[in-house]
Amino acid sequence: MPDLDTLVEEAKKSELFTTPQLADDMRRFLDQHRPAALALAAEARERGIKTVFFTGSGGSWSAMYSGKYFADRFTTLTTDAQLSYELIWRNPQRLGPDSLVFAASYSGETEDTVAALRFAKEAGAWTVGLANKPDSTIATEADTAIAYESSALYAMSMAAVSLF
Repeated sequence: MPDLDTLVEEAKKSELFTTPQLADDMRRFLDQHRPAALALAAEARERGIKTVFFTGSGGSWSAMYSGKYFADRFTTLTTDAQLSYELIWRNPQRLGPDSLVFAASYSGETEDTVAALRFAKEAGAWTVGLANKPDSTIATEADTAIAYESSALYAMSMAAVSLF
């Protein structure tokens, strides 16, 4: 029977046990993506973005909701955080060419988030995909992609939004 220390060390390697990797992953992410995120914010100003939507499902949506709090606190933009299918079902009138939609999916393949991304693009919105896999559907179909290779599941998508 393995001892507890061995089991804990194995658990630390799991994607579900992210605390030990979070600080290193966050530091690496911020170092790697800060210039791109600042460029993204500058482009949003140039495009005249008026509304920012944050969407995802499950834990990814939870991280996006934090993005809404950041944007509400530090910008004058109109923001909304909606579950992916809710964005489609509500079909907000503000969703259009002067909108930015952050769509987050850890796998980059979450069906409802892919559908919301496509819906936003059809409405003319500028889309930013946040995914752990750079070759995923979310990352390849979004106008702009931020891939975060991290075992710290949902914290990286929140970090990407907070940089914006």
